[in-house]
Amino acid sequence: LVVLSGRIYLINRADQKFTELPGDNWIDPRFSPDGRFVAGVRERELHVVELATNTATQLTHGANQFISHG
Repeated sequence: LVVLSGRIYLINRADQKFTELPGDNWIDPRFSPDGRFVAGVRERELHVVELATNTATQLTHGANQFISHG
């Protein structure tokens, strides 16, 4: 997992191929314990990406300039 300019890239060590995950401006993305998801903060909200489908989902709502959910 590599973050460059706020974008996330998943690198397969076996074949050196990479996949860009959806979204931008990611902060501190991390794998889930089972390796099926990547979670991180975008726009002060917690988001996850399901790696099998490359689908991003926002989990929290209501952040503002004073409150961050991540």
